[in-house]
Amino acid sequence: MAREKIINLACKISRVKRGSKDEIKPEYPEYKILEPIVTDEMADVAMFLKFRQPQSAEEIAAQCGKSVEETSRLLWELAVAGVAIVNKKDGVDKYWHDVWVPGHMEMIVNNKENVRKYPQVGEAFDAYGKRRGPKTAGNFPVGTGVMRVIPIQKALDAGTRHASYEEVSKYLNEATIFSVSDCSCRTSREVMGEGCGHLKEDMCIQLGHAAEYYIRTGRGR
Repeated sequence: MAREKIINLACKISRVKRGSKDEIKPEYPEYKILEPIVTDEMADVAMFLKFRQPQSAEEIAAQCGKSVEETSRLLWELAVAGVAIVNKKDGVDKYWHDVWVPGHMEMIVNNKENVRKYPQVGEAFDAYGKRRGPKTAGNFPVGTGVMRVIPIQKALDAGTRHASYEEVSKYLNEATIFSVSDCSCRTSREVMGEGCGHLKEDMCIQLGHAAEYYIRTGRGR
């Protein structure tokens, strides 16, 4: 039986309304990736996370009606699962949520224990690309889609080549912390029995707040 609280959370992250034509259904990957790793209690708290607006446990506790201690515990469980991002801001842990890709899908698949325990997590990551990818075709010029290696500098064309330091210096200069982690894409294919044989360990790089999150939750180093 479908869990209503997980549907609600999947709709929230997807920024769609329940009952709308875009509502997340139980057979969708957005539901399947959350269902095995999020308890109802975690979902209750996650519904008060804001999109890219960091909040403390105290702020979220005041909204969800739970104690600060319980809210803190559930927020950390959400962060470890990959359903919330956590960073220290002014010495206080702040939590928020982001988009599915690039975002929560990769974070969820990079929880090594969960992806081993629940193969449907890796399968859902793959299925999401197949469900959403065709809808973006034609909407982005070649080389400017959401899954680019260099995601902002449109001056870089879509060809494969070595980029100069000057071209990527913006990211290197603005970040104060870096991390490496397993490749979530290769992890997903591996758990589906379709691994290509390429290395997945230490293949992805995170910068800034993403690196802090990956290190603190054990996804990267």
